[in-house]
Amino acid sequence: MKIAIDLLPAVVFFAFYAFGDIYTATAAVIVACVLQTFGYRLTAGKYDKTHLLTLALAIVFGGATLALRDPEFIKAKPTIIYGLMALAFLSSHFFGMELMVKKLLGKAFELPDPLWIRLNLYWVLFFVVQAGANVLVAANFSEAIWVNFKTFGDVALMLVFMLVQFFFLRDYIVAQGPEEAVIEASDAPDVRAGD
Repeated sequence: MKIAIDLLPAVVFFAFYAFGDIYTATAAVIVACVLQTFGYRLTAGKYDKTHLLTLALAIVFGGATLALRDPEFIKAKPTIIYGLMALAFLSSHFFGMELMVKKLLGKAFELPDPLWIRLNLYWVLFFVVQAGANVLVAANFSEAIWVNFKTFGDVALMLVFMLVQFFFLRDYIVAQGPEEAVIEASDAPDVRAGD
């Protein structure tokens, strides 16, 4: 259920862009982010921090795109989200809180501390690469290619990244009973940029 809610803005953005233009898609994604944020609140009983961040950035950058009729603002939003995610994962090394990756995957894997540290740094690097890829595609390719990259490329990169992790961490999977094996999705931060 949470995955469907998380994907809502990206699907809406792509659909409205396919049948309209960047400005129609931008307006639609702002509405989708509002629905995502408050719909999740109604179903889960709490706000998701990533949804709130995505909504705030959609309003600011989407609003600037619509007000100034300049798509560069909405194109910058994923880069900023990925940069903030990289910063959050990196800062968890220095500020005494639990590593972000351990919060995300701690119920599924039991790793020694040095491996958690290394894995968290891989996530930092992944978000930096995602931010850089967004800048590269937005600056050097057409708007339509950027929209396709944002919709499909980001998801593909995330899936590959997760599959590679699973392959290397498969020996550390926590053995659980069937009732304990379900990880509460609302406990894990959403690490996609979304639209």
